[in-house]
Order: sequence, then structure tokens, then C-alpha cells
Amino acid sequence: MLRYTDYDIVFREIPDGAAVTCFCLMGGDAEPHEAARLALFARRLRPALRTGWYSGRAALPEGFDPTGVFDYVKLGPYIAARGPLDDPATNQRLWRIRPDGRREDLTPRFWRKRG
Repeated sequence: MLRYTDYDIVFREIPDGAAVTCFCLMGGDAEPHEAARLALFARRLRPALRTGWYSGRAALPEGFDPTGVFDYVKLGPYIAARGPLDDPATNQRLWRIRPDGRREDLTPRFWRKRG
């Protein structure tokens, strides 16, 4: 079951975004097919809108293909000791899902420059 919770808007979560360019669903408790239906609905309303799913899962569910539904999928539960995407020690990964199904790891683009 999908639930709405008010989150602060974080513009740095999807690279190369300006203003509102992406509709992101957060939460691994959601059944992935429900999240996909909602993402496709948003895409029908706004075809130029990119879609993302922050699953919180360590991996995509078996048999679930995000191609054509999500432009971005963030995998890995948040572990405070490992930090968020901008920490090189993070266990999370943000993947760009290409139209042909290839996945590109965008995580290093978030890492802070040190020193």
C-alpha cells in the first residue's frame, strides 16, 4: 500500500535537475508494482517528467524490471553510519535506468570533494 507523507523537497537528490523535473517515490515498503503504476500515471500526466523510486531495498525485487517506468532507482537502505549518497562510504546507489535497460551508477557524482 502506498502512503503519502509530507517530505521536504530536496533538489540535490536527482542530478542535473532544475526546478521540479522529477517525480520520486520513497519507501521500500511499497509493493514495486504499485509504485510503478503511480509512476506511469504521473508520466501520462506529464510526459517530460522523469520518475524515480527510492526503494530502500538492497536490490531490485526478483522479476521487477524498472525499464520504461523509472528513470532513476535508488537502492540500499539508509544506514546512518555509512552516510547518504554524498558520502563515499555510503551503501546506497542511485542508478539511471536507460531506455534500453542498461543501468548507470550515478552515485560517485554526489561524493563530496575532500581536502
